[in-house]
Amino acid sequence: MAYYYTDVAYELELSAGVWTDVTADVIGVVKSSNGIHGWGHHDRVADTGTITLTLLNESNKYTPNHISCLTGFQAGMHLRMKLEYDADTKYRYYGTVLTDGIRLSNKIGLAVTEITAVDYIEQMTNHELWLPAYTQNKKLEEIVALVIANMPIAPLATSYGTGQDTFAGVFDTVKSKTFALAEVGKAVQTEIGYTYLNQGATAEVLVTEGRDDRSGLALSQNSNAEDFIFDNSMKHYSVTHGKEYFNAIKVIAYPRKIDASATTVLFNLESPIAIDPGDTVTFVGRYVDPNMEAETVCGIDMVTPLVANTHFKFNTADDGSGTDISADLTITPTFGTNGTEWEATNGNANLGYIWFLQSVGKGVYIYRPVEYNVEDATLVAADGRRLLTIDLKYQENPLVAQDVATVMLDLYKTKRTAVENVTFVANRSEFLLRAFKDIQIGDKIQVKITQIGTDEEYFVHSLDWTGKPGGFFEFTLGLKEASMDARTFWEWGEVGYSEWGSTTIWGF
Repeated sequence: MAYYYTDVAYELELSAGVWTDVTADVIGVVKSSNGIHGWGHHDRVADTGTITLTLLNESNKYTPNHISCLTGFQAGMHLRMKLEYDADTKYRYYGTVLTDGIRLSNKIGLAVTEITAVDYIEQMTNHELWLPAYTQNKKLEEIVALVIANMPIAPLATSYGTGQDTFAGVFDTVKSKTFALAEVGKAVQTEIGYTYLNQGATAEVLVTEGRDDRSGLALSQNSNAEDFIFDNSMKHYSVTHGKEYFNAIKVIAYPRKIDASATTVLFNLESPIAIDPGDTVTFVGRYVDPNMEAETVCGIDMVTPLVANTHFKFNTADDGSGTDISADLTITPTFGTNGTEWEATNGNANLGYIWFLQSVGKGVYIYRPVEYNVEDATLVAADGRRLLTIDLKYQENPLVAQDVATVMLDLYKTKRTAVENVTFVANRSEFLLRAFKDIQIGDKIQVKITQIGTDEEYFVHSLDWTGKPGGFFEFTLGLKEASMDARTFWEWGEVGYSEWGSTTIWGF
């Protein structure tokens, strides 16, 4: 007996806030991929989620710029997919059609249009952080919120967990080509948390988890209040052994140095900039270490207002030998963590040259990183060195790096046998039908496979699925052993973390 959803809908937002159901024109197989594809130590930030579907293109209904095309059918439109069962509706995908995500072709004599959409992670991948302000004492969720605020488009919703670490300096590792997802990745890796997207009653939710957010969680449930226990109900499964085995750990921390006073020249104009009468020019000057020693440099407490002939000089000659017209230059700085954006207007009747310009403030410098190494000598002698390197870009305390190394060696020196992914046919039972509708990245589930003698708890890391003609759905869950995350560490003086007998693992 097969089970089916009450409703399956693929919809396009052809105008703002107005969704058009195109389900009747969907043909062939729909494919979607979402979440964190992997369960290793560094697999903590989601990949770009995608969906691809094919529409029957009769009468050029889905031919962009054609006179018969649906109004608003074009790259950049939003696409969503939703499921309904037991009067409960959930979204299973939400994204934006790529700029090159519409392709027309002819298949078995039919004119078709193929659509590919990507989720918000793609926005984060492509957005270059633009002069974010240096800030201090922020947790993971606060850093992610600041990154989102730097972007032109925000996710529909957010769900922020609680980071355990408070980072003394934020955005001081940003360079001229640092992208939003990369910066989030630095914070996630240092926290040893997670960032990913989910769908549910809301079509798009950006989620962060601190490293202790999974500790002590019960099994997740579907909309019918049933625990997610998958008891030999899978179509396929994949099991790995020893995949994430390491007997040596190297952890890297990055001590910072901050200037005592706001007197350091962090940017110095190296060649003149010409400005025609009445014109305005905008340019960016990036900060450098005056001693040319630091790996990265950012500026804080920048000096303003600017003083003519002290911070800048404007002249009718590019070598400063002409007439000083600095009084006629209107120059406005926008200070960012790694540079200054200058807007300069020439109010003089003559061509002028900025031939001297400085950004002055306190420098924040990241010098040579500090490494802490630990290994299990017995295992190294038996297997050779299997090294895991953990790069904590936001961590400036080498002692924390030492604690991380100790904990991670204890975690990864075991050769684990673990279920890596499981595949189900949603239509085989009501439980599986609800599971595909309701399950989320980050959910805790139980997997029983009698054939290999396993009955373990896992966290869902990825959800890939295919929709087939006739309302059939197959979905694959990428998994991570719950025991690798859902642990409560022992910490001095912390209620709920310091009771003897509750744990034997040091925290950090």
